[in-house]
Amino acid sequence: MGGLDDPERLAALERLDLLDAKPDAGFDRYTRLAAEMLSAPVALVSLVDPRRQSFLSKQAAPDSPLAGVDETPLSYSFCQHAVRAKAPLVIPDAREHELVRDNPAIDEFGYVSYAGAPIMTRDKQALGTLCVLDQKPRDWTPEQVGLLTDLAAAVGSEIELRAQMRR
Repeated sequence: MGGLDDPERLAALERLDLLDAKPDAGFDRYTRLAAEMLSAPVALVSLVDPRRQSFLSKQAAPDSPLAGVDETPLSYSFCQHAVRAKAPLVIPDAREHELVRDNPAIDEFGYVSYAGAPIMTRDKQALGTLCVLDQKPRDWTPEQVGLLTDLAAAVGSEIELRAQMRR
């Protein structure tokens, strides 16, 4: 497993200059697709550094607890676990899952079900995830996780293409 403070991963985040970027409408198509295809009330493109996660894109209802939130402390991040593992993470009920059951986001935001796929760079660094959340427990299917993984790969490709265009 890779660490969140891995120098190569942090260099990739810096090279791509996205952590402090404002939410990006260009990435909204991916969160809209993820939310629609997985019937999830929230979808995020989340980037993770050693102290926080920031949302490059968010699909959520205006009355969602996450509606006005652009970043959270790392302690609130489910995504960090998918980034460390460089693999999809599926959590049917966060209140019962050993990795996240003590996460303060569960009480603060009320989302208990999570599925996330890492967003990878061309040099195999995990930047963050494309993830979906629900306020009720869910059994995400392998097909849904596959769709999420494909969309996360498309987000990674778009990030890399944008970086090439800037150079």
